[in-house]
Amino acid sequence: MNKSKIEIIEILLQNKVSINSKDKHNKTALHYSIIYLQNSNLLETIKYLISKGIDINSKTRLGETALHFACQYQKENVELLEIIKYLIEKGAYIHAKTYGKLSLLHFSCKFNLQIEVIKYFVEKGVEINAETNEKKTPLHYSCENNSIQNVKYLISKGADVNVTNDKNESLLHFACQTNSYEIIQLFIQNGANVHVKTNKDETPLHFACEKKCSFQIIKLLIENGTYINSKTNEYKTPFYFVCRYHQKDSIEIINYFISKGIRIKESIRRNNTPIYYACKFNFPIEIIKLLLEKGADIHSTTHRRQTLLHTALQYNSSIELIKYFLEKGVNVNAKTYEKKTPLHYACQYQNENSLEVIKLFVGKKADLNSKDDKFETALHFSCRSNSFEIIKYLVENGVDINAKTNTDATPLHYVCQNENSSFEVIKLLIEKGADINAKTNDKFETPLHIFLKQKQENSLEIVKYFVEKGVNINAKIDNTNITILHNACQSSTLEVIKYLVEKGANINAKTDRNETVLYFACEENSLEVIKYLVEKGVDIHEKNTWFYKTILHHACANDQSLEVVKYLVEKGVDINAKTFQNETALYILCFKQSSFEIIKYLVEKGANIDLKDAFNKSPLSFSIQNQNQNLIQFLLMNDANAFDLNGDQISNQFIEIFPKVYSFNEDLNKFFKSNDNFSDIQIQSNDSFKFNIHKLILLLRFDNDNSILEKFINICYQKPKEDVELVLNFLYTGFPNFDQFNQYFINLINFKKEFEESKRDPYNYYSRNTSKTYEIEKLRKDKRSKEIENEKNQNEKIRKLFEEIGIDSKWIERKKGRKGIIKDFEKLYQENETKDFTIIISQNENQNQNQNQNQNQNENQNQNENENQNENQNQNQNQNQNQNENQNEKEIKVHKLILIIRSELFKGMFELNVSDTSNQVHDYSRKRYETIQDFIYFLYHDKFQEEQIIKKQINLEEYEDLKDYYQLNSNSIIDLILNN
Repeated sequence: MNKSKIEIIEILLQNKVSINSKDKHNKTALHYSIIYLQNSNLLETIKYLISKGIDINSKTRLGETALHFACQYQKENVELLEIIKYLIEKGAYIHAKTYGKLSLLHFSCKFNLQIEVIKYFVEKGVEINAETNEKKTPLHYSCENNSIQNVKYLISKGADVNVTNDKNESLLHFACQTNSYEIIQLFIQNGANVHVKTNKDETPLHFACEKKCSFQIIKLLIENGTYINSKTNEYKTPFYFVCRYHQKDSIEIINYFISKGIRIKESIRRNNTPIYYACKFNFPIEIIKLLLEKGADIHSTTHRRQTLLHTALQYNSSIELIKYFLEKGVNVNAKTYEKKTPLHYACQYQNENSLEVIKLFVGKKADLNSKDDKFETALHFSCRSNSFEIIKYLVENGVDINAKTNTDATPLHYVCQNENSSFEVIKLLIEKGADINAKTNDKFETPLHIFLKQKQENSLEIVKYFVEKGVNINAKIDNTNITILHNACQSSTLEVIKYLVEKGANINAKTDRNETVLYFACEENSLEVIKYLVEKGVDIHEKNTWFYKTILHHACANDQSLEVVKYLVEKGVDINAKTFQNETALYILCFKQSSFEIIKYLVEKGANIDLKDAFNKSPLSFSIQNQNQNLIQFLLMNDANAFDLNGDQISNQFIEIFPKVYSFNEDLNKFFKSNDNFSDIQIQSNDSFKFNIHKLILLLRFDNDNSILEKFINICYQKPKEDVELVLNFLYTGFPNFDQFNQYFINLINFKKEFEESKRDPYNYYSRNTSKTYEIEKLRKDKRSKEIENEKNQNEKIRKLFEEIGIDSKWIERKKGRKGIIKDFEKLYQENETKDFTIIISQNENQNQNQNQNQNQNENQNQNENENQNENQNQNQNQNQNQNENQNEKEIKVHKLILIIRSELFKGMFELNVSDTSNQVHDYSRKRYETIQDFIYFLYHDKFQEEQIIKKQINLEEYEDLKDYYQLNSNSIIDLILNN
């Protein structure tokens, strides 16, 4: 280090920079000096830093000290030993280990330092057999580095040669991976166990054969007693690895293995013998012959019943080996587990010798029409590869040209299925009698159906040939009625389509789903094809019967171009047509997040931006769900309805009157301005209100990691609880579908309240989440018991209340999960009993008198019930009339109760004075509103007949006092109730 750098360090120290400052990896200046400085500069710097008090034993994040770094980064430094000695003299801990338990001796061997350093550490008492977390000793690292000198020294100092790591791999296993004969010999001479096995039952001999060790190493291990037929847990013997990896020197090794007692006929893996692997790995024919001479079975088969001939064909063995097997009598018609013969394999795994091999098989009487388990013949396999010469030879030798698979597919089907079908092969098969109108039994397709789906380059020429040979040009797929022209319109060129139409193809053909050829053209084809079909008279307004999709739906669902969509719209396709699930073309594009340009075009042309599907989802709903900000912004700028995403129409009406009625906007705006994320949002009574609220919706919708919410909560902690409740009421008034968002704020309010009271109340949010003691559990159980008892008492009160006004109390049993609703009904009834039920009670008294009179009349009639039938009829009429009057009376009472509930609900939703909101946050939430709505629907699930009853029988004048309070007339309130 030069003087200028030392001066810089001195300046930093004078400015109170700590000498022991660390980076994010816990490295100090001493660590960095050892990494980047060399030779004399390093030792000088180390002395300077130590003189200034640097911590010489400071560890990095991995537990490495300065000594570890010296071993790792200064191995080429001639002064390394001197540096190490100096650090130790100054207090560096020589027995320090990293967090992986690597000592200084481990580091010295791992980075292959000079022998003097290793000797120094050993002499200073560093443990020679210390193990790391992976159970490696210093000898392991020296072995990995193939350092014979270090290995000899460590062994001489007592290093254990039979130590194993966490995989139970010994030093012999490591030495076999380095292919070092001297080290392996050294280990064996010093007592290394040649029989030791890893966790996978692998011996050092397995490693030596797998890692392509020299023949001398393999021979050394075998001569020192290792078991030559030992198997791993996957049943692999050392000879398996010889066959897999030692093709070049295999003759010498195989001869040696045979001489040492290798079991030629014994399976070494998956019931496969050594000769199988010799064929699989393309050993020279001399080795195959040698194994057969030593007793290998030429007729042996694998677990899949493959013969040696199958294996040789599958792995492209030489034709000499094929001939040799045939000469030795291997069965040319033997079948595998899948019933494939060698002829199947020859046609399936083709190479430059395949035709010659097939000729040899035919000469040996191979069955040309043999079928596998899928009923495929050799000709089927040949047609898959378009090999003209092989197909021609098979056809000339009598193969069945119309043989069918288990799906009734012929060889001609297979040729047409190729991506580049050979016209030469198609002509050959048809000329030799292939059935051009044959259909499969799974999809009922003809060869031409299949061909036209493949987008062939020479399709027109082949199609013309099929037509000339008499193909049924209007053939249909039996179960779908798809014609050849349908498939052509999906993927072929305009020339092919024109040719088929000219030759009589039905351009107005429809599938079983009522789909015309235009539907198929809209999937993938060009504008010119679509124009041609429309000009030829294909009905552009036809809908399919599957989902009632129009051509425009289909084009948008298949990502057609803007030009195609424009053309269809200009031709009069209904831009707002709905599918079976109420999906429009615009809806499909927003759902798929397709071309933004097409979406803009459809909106410009009048696409309804707010139409919803059968699941109440709008284009904006999916845009928000997919987090497509550009699309959301576009839809909002075009007046998409963002306030009614959940289908609750009343939220729209709330949001319309909200900024006009109440005076807390100023407080709310201040609250938003305190957060940068909301700073541009202003609540004003003008046209910009909606757009500003949209911004708030976007912020909350895109807050996937709750980062904005966390900031919001942090601000709320510093605000009065009433302010938090104010914001909550605002959000829930305007956005009643924000259930999850609301829960965050409820938790926040409860947490804040309970946390502040934690010193007085042992049962609170803070205590529950920090310590769950026996006493707290007991308190929880006691509190829950009291809640259950209170709930029972409230249920009993409301039942009596309902019986009093004539409402079925069974509704309470069905709605047990709705907390607080009982209290609401009871309170509302008590507060409004005298005022709002005056008419009802008086009506009830009059009607009770009428009922008593009717009962007296009924008794007189019962005494004379046998006088005549006319009196009975009068009695029944009176009873029915009384029942209807009682029902009307009940409906009047209930509707009065509904009006009271609704009026209180409006109070709770809109009376948002900052000083009086603490009890309204929970009592009038959207869930409470839904509960009341459920109650109404329970009573009148058939129809809402109350519209006529209320307007005719209830005096609306008594509610005129609401007019000033709500700034609305009473008729508007009732209309709002009835319409929602």
